[in-house]
Amino acid sequence: MRTTVEHVAGELARAGCKVKDHGAQLPDLGAAHEGFVKTMMTIVSRGTPGAKPPISSHEWLGLLDRRQLLRQQWHELFQDFDIVLAPALGVAAFEHMEEVDWKARRLIVDGQATPFAAQLFWAGIATFPGLPATVAPAGRTSTGLPIGVQLIGPYLEDRTSIAVARWIETLAAA
Repeated sequence: MRTTVEHVAGELARAGCKVKDHGAQLPDLGAAHEGFVKTMMTIVSRGTPGAKPPISSHEWLGLLDRRQLLRQQWHELFQDFDIVLAPALGVAAFEHMEEVDWKARRLIVDGQATPFAAQLFWAGIATFPGLPATVAPAGRTSTGLPIGVQLIGPYLEDRTSIAVARWIETLAAA
């Protein structure tokens, strides 16, 4: 996926965009993932009959505080950048999995079998702080499956990520 993201970044640069690799300036993506998973598990458990709340109300309020802190960190980043380009997943699209137990599902990432749930990381970095993210087509695998890149935009600026995704799709088609 790194190669695909770098390719799209190069295409954007050739099209006249100012592109910089500033991973060090990104907010704490690990904290975003942890908050996303806790939030998701809390929401999912709410609809599960007989389930006990996975976190207390105080922990929930702490999650909201962490979300706001991350949102502020992203806001500061977006003072210098219009969009953040990231993988949509750690892998290209994959064929449907028949495994019913999603905890037993595995994907091959960089030659290693990894838990399917690890792919939630990529969704969580934008979802937990409530940022808009759009996936744009960025190519195909040797077997014809699509590869996408994620475009993360500033809070409440959904049209920014959508516009850049359209532009990337146009560049990819050219």
